[in-house]
Amino acid sequence: MTTQEIKTEGLKWASENGCQMYVVVKNGEYQWWMISEKTGKHMVSNKGKYGQAFADERVLSHWKGFKQNQKRTEKKDTQTFDIFFNDDNNSNNKGFSISLDEAKNYIQTNNGTNESYFQDYKGGTVSIVCNETEETIFETIIF
Repeated sequence: MTTQEIKTEGLKWASENGCQMYVVVKNGEYQWWMISEKTGKHMVSNKGKYGQAFADERVLSHWKGFKQNQKRTEKKDTQTFDIFFNDDNNSNNKGFSISLDEAKNYIQTNNGTNESYFQDYKGGTVSIVCNETEETIFETIIF
């Protein structure tokens, strides 16, 4: 569905943080459309409850994540990131203050090599952590 069709056919259920959530009845199910100019649209469907639209835990979880992504998009130009290495016994970080793209590239380039901590933490995890919020943005197994 296009954004215009969603807004025309749907009922606005919520609006917050530059996002809107609409519910559209299609083929006997409720489609929960989350719309934002920054990140586009996302849909989750369910069967409702007692024959009526019902935003269950799954729908609300997606809505919460969708709204959080707006904040992440707003801040990504000012945030810096570090690389953390973890296993069952140890943890180290690089002390970086780099962009998210640089952090992703660093992991993609070096995972599976003997570069830096990648050799020491094989089988553990490598993560990208925001220096400002301490939020883990990405995590993967070191191979």
